[in-house]
Amino acid sequence: MSRGRGMNKQAKILKPLESEADLREYLDSAKTQLHKPIGALLIEEGVITQKDLDLAIILQQSTPGMRLGAALVELGLVDELALQMLLHKQLGVPHINLERFVIPETLIRRIPSSFARNNAVMPVMEFDSVIVIAAAQLPGQETYQELRFLLQKPVMIVIAERLVLLGRIAQHYDQIEEHLEEEARDAAPKTVDQEERRLWLEAQYLAKQKPVVKLVDSFFQEALRMRASDLHIRPRRDDVELALRIDGELRPLRVLERHLLPAVVSRIKILATLNIAERRLPQDGRIVLELDGHELDLRVSIMPTPFGENVVIRLLNPNSAVRSFDQIGYRNEDMARIDELIRHENGLVLVTGPTGSGKTTTLYAMLQAISRVGLNIITIEDPVEYHLPNMVQIQLLSSQGFGFPQTLRHVLRQDPDVIMIGEIRDAETAQLAVEAALTGHLVFSTLHTTSACGAIPRLLELGVSPQLLKTSLLGVLAQRLVRQNCPNCRKPETITPLIRQRLHLDDVSPFEKGQGCKVCSGHGYLGRRAVYELLEPDDILREYFVPTLSERQLREKARANGMQFMLDHGLSLAKQGLVSLTEVYRACS
Repeated sequence: MSRGRGMNKQAKILKPLESEADLREYLDSAKTQLHKPIGALLIEEGVITQKDLDLAIILQQSTPGMRLGAALVELGLVDELALQMLLHKQLGVPHINLERFVIPETLIRRIPSSFARNNAVMPVMEFDSVIVIAAAQLPGQETYQELRFLLQKPVMIVIAERLVLLGRIAQHYDQIEEHLEEEARDAAPKTVDQEERRLWLEAQYLAKQKPVVKLVDSFFQEALRMRASDLHIRPRRDDVELALRIDGELRPLRVLERHLLPAVVSRIKILATLNIAERRLPQDGRIVLELDGHELDLRVSIMPTPFGENVVIRLLNPNSAVRSFDQIGYRNEDMARIDELIRHENGLVLVTGPTGSGKTTTLYAMLQAISRVGLNIITIEDPVEYHLPNMVQIQLLSSQGFGFPQTLRHVLRQDPDVIMIGEIRDAETAQLAVEAALTGHLVFSTLHTTSACGAIPRLLELGVSPQLLKTSLLGVLAQRLVRQNCPNCRKPETITPLIRQRLHLDDVSPFEKGQGCKVCSGHGYLGRRAVYELLEPDDILREYFVPTLSERQLREKARANGMQFMLDHGLSLAKQGLVSLTEVYRACS
């Protein structure tokens, strides 16, 4: 083969594709070219002969570690640049003349400016649901995965001359940034520097684009699928952590690139109708959306941190909001006792426990149990978590001076039969609640105490008269939520001597604990249930409602009166294998 003829053939190979039509034709035909041996491709293109290939193979076999392409270049049979383009063709990666391509702005906007500039990549066209990306060289696996993540579609790489590519990137993205600035000039903050202004504008734009919209929706879908109560977006120095609170435990979900944080937070702010330009002050908002046939009520809290804005979203699913007592985990005999309490004409019923112990869920179960036509039920909540039928629910307006006591005064003029007060926080609310219970109203509320007996000294500390408390209090329900063992993988639990000693366990009863499996995603727990204690004071116990009696002394009197405490209930659940003893110790000790 003459050298001149070989160079002509190689020049043919080097000719890049000139238009979108050429590229489409190539991609259609290239499916049959993929994974052909490089030698066969060279012979097919007429660059070398079979004799040339045999000679190169002899050189390759005689030189340890030499690749066939290197042998061809060493013998002068193939130019190195032509060989590189043939290798790209072998991988289905053609070269294009990017100067001849007309790229729509809508496609350009699907990749952030910063990502395109930093990685020297840009979209060229869409082909059979695949986005074709121009790059100066084959990108690494990490960049490739980021492209797929941003575009939410399969990606195909084509090679463009580097200087031309960088010029087109600058040309297109400079124009887009100018348009963004013109569109958002009035809304953009006036006091930030130029770089921060550019990033803000880009984040505002990206927040409305399909990839970011789909990305944020995927967070909610994953949280819904995994039964999460809260979604956390936590910025760190080098990345962003996404975590879900499931069954009371915060579990890492995935890690995002840092450059996605502004767009993700902006998208959430848009949904929650918050100020997208404010990034230095905390903000709270609400999102109501329908996802996969479920209506979700999301409470959003955004807090600035040194590494960006931290977002926590509480997920409230109205379809699973109101539960009956048996769904919460109450025994039949205790449900009958609670049912008797909440059907009084008047009096005060309290639910106590720490934050996140299911107090509001229990109050809703009580209201649903007594709800009927002809009963005027009014709730005062901060915030209204779930909307219940046949009730008037009032949202506090604390910012306008309407807290629990101010709102309660107005509610008492609304002719209520039953009043639910979200929480007794101060002396004025406590006294008004007791007075309402004494004047013909049935009052439900919550109190932050660790036990049922602890509610008595707490109300007395808030200034409630002992005599009024004796007359008005019907009962106190204290509860916690414990994680249930996964029924698919529970096995005998090893108990440490310290836990046995602390829980005063003299017997050797077998206990069980989930070990982790596919059903419970390897955590050993599946769902939560309540452990609780119910204080129903009789006339004898009411006589001990005095400021001089401590909570411990009151517990001793209640036990002597036959009261079963929360730890007793937890141990009974552990002996049935429903929960682990370690979980009971964590929640009740």
